[in-house]
Amino acid sequence: MGKKFKFRDNNRLYFVTFTITNWIDLFIRNDYRNIVINSIKYCQTNKGLVVYAYSIMTSHIHMILGTNKIGFSDLMRDMKGFMSRKLKAAIINNDHESRKEWLIDLFCDKNTKQFNIWQPESHPIELDNNKIIEKGEDWTYSSAKDYYTDYSGLIHIEYIT
Repeated sequence: MGKKFKFRDNNRLYFVTFTITNWIDLFIRNDYRNIVINSIKYCQTNKGLVVYAYSIMTSHIHMILGTNKIGFSDLMRDMKGFMSRKLKAAIINNDHESRKEWLIDLFCDKNTKQFNIWQPESHPIELDNNKIIEKGEDWTYSSAKDYYTDYSGLIHIEYIT
């Protein structure tokens, strides 16, 4: 990871992206999106994750976040690991997943036999203003509605002021 993409200050906000290996459209199913939602909620409660904005796309997740307990690097490791274990179990145990064997084959590293759902990097961008937030009110799995309407989203967010 180059100098541009590092967590330098645990007191700042960061824009991060979690991308599925090979950009696979994993989050086309509500079951998998709900695992992400529940994992984020778990990290809010147990790891000090503070969510300011999020958007769950079909192959990746965007978030603006902070931390009030552990450092960002540890938080990202724990959050991605927690989601990975839950997503792996959901894929393997989902008898209705038509892509099960294909997904397992794609996510299982042939050399190490490890299950890699996420690409390793999250490309954190330190934020010093809110210009990165764009119009996205129509995306169900996003916090944009929280900012532009009276709608309260699926995850509690702290408002950027």
